[in-house]
Amino acid sequence: MAPAAESDRWQRLETYRQRYDIEGMLEDLPDLTDSLRRRRIRRDALLRRRVDLEMQLARVEIELGAIDRELEGSEATWELLVDDLIERVRVAHDEGWSPTPVHGFRVWSITDNAIRGNQIHWRTPTMSAVCLRGVPGEDLPHSTGRCGPPACGIYAVKNLDMFPSDLAAGMINRSVVGVVAFTGKVIEHDAGYRGRHATAVAVSAVIDGMRLITSDPREISDLFHDPASAFRLWAHGDDPGRDTTRPFLETIRHQETQWT
Repeated sequence: MAPAAESDRWQRLETYRQRYDIEGMLEDLPDLTDSLRRRRIRRDALLRRRVDLEMQLARVEIELGAIDRELEGSEATWELLVDDLIERVRVAHDEGWSPTPVHGFRVWSITDNAIRGNQIHWRTPTMSAVCLRGVPGEDLPHSTGRCGPPACGIYAVKNLDMFPSDLAAGMINRSVVGVVAFTGKVIEHDAGYRGRHATAVAVSAVIDGMRLITSDPREISDLFHDPASAFRLWAHGDDPGRDTTRPFLETIRHQETQWT
């Protein structure tokens, strides 16, 4: 209620009280007036408190901004320190690590309708390394290679020339040559890598003159799950031969590799 309007009402009421006998009509007015006064006092107190809180909030925002800037600098320093420690360990132990997948070439055979590596049946495009000799200690693959030869880990080579030419060209029946993406711990060797986790991202597979050459995750998954069914769904009868496989796989590896 505006002060002017309230004052006007009181003047008019006082005029009537002096003119007429209306005291009996004013019995409830003192209590209501007192209640109104208390509520106004309470409201004024809350307004003052709000101003204080807003001032405190402004100070908190200033302090928060300052601590955020300090935290950002500390986090950057911490990251540099940890990265430096990781790099020193990597160099000291000849271990490779990359924040992005590392890509290499590998081969599999197709036997009894299964995709097989050198020692293990790959039931899916992704495989995680195990130490077949059960050597305890550090995370796989073992950096020292003391569990070998061959040392544990999933293997891939850097260059298709490491394979026999017909195999690299995808010309060997019931074989698969492809590109795998390593994640996790990766140890780099002169000719290739051995890593913790590997996922096939491109393949060229041959069964009896039929070829499945693809980088489609669905087709690759079908191939590792059930080669015969995958060939019925996705393979080509007109085998494109050696002029297709090698350029396809090398292009995929070149596009994806960001070894750092």
